[in-house]
Amino acid sequence: MSNKDFSIELIISKTWHRFKHNAMFWILLTVLTISISLPGNYMPSLGGLLTIINIYLSAAITLMTIRYMRGKTVNWGDLLAIDVYTFIQYVLTLIMSTFCVILGLFCLILPGLYVMVRLMFAQYLVIDKKISFDQAMKQSWNVTKSNEWNLFAFLCAMFILNLVGFISLLVGLLITLPLTNLCTAALYLIFAKTIMSNKSELI
Repeated sequence: MSNKDFSIELIISKTWHRFKHNAMFWILLTVLTISISLPGNYMPSLGGLLTIINIYLSAAITLMTIRYMRGKTVNWGDLLAIDVYTFIQYVLTLIMSTFCVILGLFCLILPGLYVMVRLMFAQYLVIDKKISFDQAMKQSWNVTKSNEWNLFAFLCAMFILNLVGFISLLVGLLITLPLTNLCTAALYLIFAKTIMSNKSELI
């Protein structure tokens, strides 16, 4: 896969413009996900159930960000748009990707960061294309080849963005967290075009 140039500044700018059109929806959605995750810290008996709910919401929100950045409308009903097969593949992708990243981190950190960059679109592919976790990981690995530094720079920019939100008395995270998700979806869509045009090569 050849190097794909993209402007991080332009992605953030366009995403910010899109975010402002429905900012309250994304802020309330962020408040909802945070509210659901907090009780698990105080009620361990509900920890497992809340974890499953949070993972499902994560999958649903990922799909919503992709649709929204494609120019489509999203609503609260989309929180139930993930079917059982896709959810299972999403969970398997999370488990396998996390395992690979952790394994890499044990190898002097840098390999872990490298693996994280190469697999960063796997979850998006499972949700968007409804493919299996192994296909998604393979396609993500292929499409990110020769783009590692640009993608790492993007992840650093998203980290800084959320750090600014954290410093802003945490309230800023209600804006930066959904903005980060939308930016990543926008970046995914740039690479998704390459995936579709090279489908026969990647699968």
